[in-house]
Amino acid sequence: MTIINRGHAFVYLKSEKTAGTAVEAHLLTRTPLGGDIWHTAPNIHKYDLSRRRRSLVVGNLGGTLLTVREFGPLRRFGPFQSILEHHAAASLAPLLGAFWDRAIKATSVRNPWDIMVSAWQWRRDGKGNSPPLTASFEEWSTACMSGDAERQDRVHGYDAKDLMYPYVFIDGRPAVDVLIRQESIDEGLGELGERLGATLPPLTIRENRSCRRKDYRGYYTDKLADSVGRHFAEIISLCGYSFDP
Repeated sequence: MTIINRGHAFVYLKSEKTAGTAVEAHLLTRTPLGGDIWHTAPNIHKYDLSRRRRSLVVGNLGGTLLTVREFGPLRRFGPFQSILEHHAAASLAPLLGAFWDRAIKATSVRNPWDIMVSAWQWRRDGKGNSPPLTASFEEWSTACMSGDAERQDRVHGYDAKDLMYPYVFIDGRPAVDVLIRQESIDEGLGELGERLGATLPPLTIRENRSCRRKDYRGYYTDKLADSVGRHFAEIISLCGYSFDP
């Protein structure tokens, strides 16, 4: 979920529903950016990365990162809970201190109209430790953009911005240097490699690939499409996304 490479002064923050698992596995196993400090999905062992090698940052001292090896009992103690979850930029920056300031930071993004359909289908199918949805796409997505999704039991929703915003922005300002677009991952990897002076091969790992047959635009009414455009306005402006690709 977070990759830190001290040799290349690099940080990858894993967002949600953006092909982030494939990107993190690729960075760790196919590029020179892996194998330093990382905490990622439990099934990472299938890419020849043992869970026992996972490391966590617990603080910094004079610019030096303090790390521990991740092991089960840490999950029982409150101070480590945030370390074991998806790391938002706002919480990771103070933890890394001066290293964050000098590092090249990257995360993954996706067309907001597409990501909303993907997230709904994920919940609809009962993935992510949630019961299967009975709400329609329009009902679910409207609730997720309304601020009261968590109070609607049938919806099993959340703030839709949480899919990407915590990994892209701090206090409304861009916090990362490279945005790896789900629609053009190899271009993003190329840009990242140029920034780091490293050769990053094209993506070959395909994890949690969608089996969707219908174009995401077919799920929208004009009103709902406009609502998503307003809700994700900052991401759309930053990345140049549009409803019609």
